[in-house]
Amino acid sequence: MEIFTKLRKHTGETVSTLVLTVILAACGNADSQGNVTISRSDYSTLAAAATTLAHESPTSTPGTPEVNPECKRDPQPNLVVGGQGQSSPDGSALNLRSQPDKTSDAVGKLANNEVFKVLDGPICDKDGKWYWFKIQLSDGTVGWVANGDPSGYYESPYQPATATADASSSF
Repeated sequence: MEIFTKLRKHTGETVSTLVLTVILAACGNADSQGNVTISRSDYSTLAAAATTLAHESPTSTPGTPEVNPECKRDPQPNLVVGGQGQSSPDGSALNLRSQPDKTSDAVGKLANNEVFKVLDGPICDKDGKWYWFKIQLSDGTVGWVANGDPSGYYESPYQPATATADASSSF
């Protein structure tokens, strides 16, 4: 796990554990207990590959949230990585978590109507009940939020309003 921490720090924490595991498996040698050892030169290769992957665009179709069939709870995800979201105008502020799990440490709050950038997700939690998205607030705070529960969404996609002139108005 130490290598994951170093690589996430190196890439700005934008590479998923799955991607790092695949890269590590390709670059390293695992012993019988699954511990991976890599040389300093392989670490450089690994760091470069992780950085490249961290800065590539998402592979999903733009505007289409990915759905994990393992999650048994509605609603289905409605946010898209690389897009923006906005929290619900109703209810209480949402906890921003350090990991995609409702028991992980809170690292901040997502206020009502707050706009944010979607960095990663959706990820189904270990219980198969919640979809989580990694987001970044306007102040730079990064954390994970649940996307909703059976009663509805906590956040929705955000589309900035565009200014348009009404040609029929007279002055």
